[in-house]
Amino acid sequence: MWVRWLYGTKVGTRDPYFNRDSGFCIFTLPALTWLYHLLLLLTVLTVIVTVVIYALRQSLHFNMDAIRKAPMAASTFPAAALAWPSS
Repeated sequence: MWVRWLYGTKVGTRDPYFNRDSGFCIFTLPALTWLYHLLLLLTVLTVIVTVVIYALRQSLHFNMDAIRKAPMAASTFPAAALAWPSS
């Protein structure tokens, strides 16, 4: 796949919607899609490993006072939204 992307050439026909050469869809797009999926997989795995490490070390501590006060903080948001200057 990477060899096709590296040595891909122009086909000569244009895509009617995006006005790109069809060689992009044949050579470049599969490599970009593979790279996108790899980065997405690495991100998801990083989140999963982080959650597992925190769970095993029992490092998650919740401040219940802050959770109980959260509705009070949320009630002040509409006032802040009204005070924000609109463009």
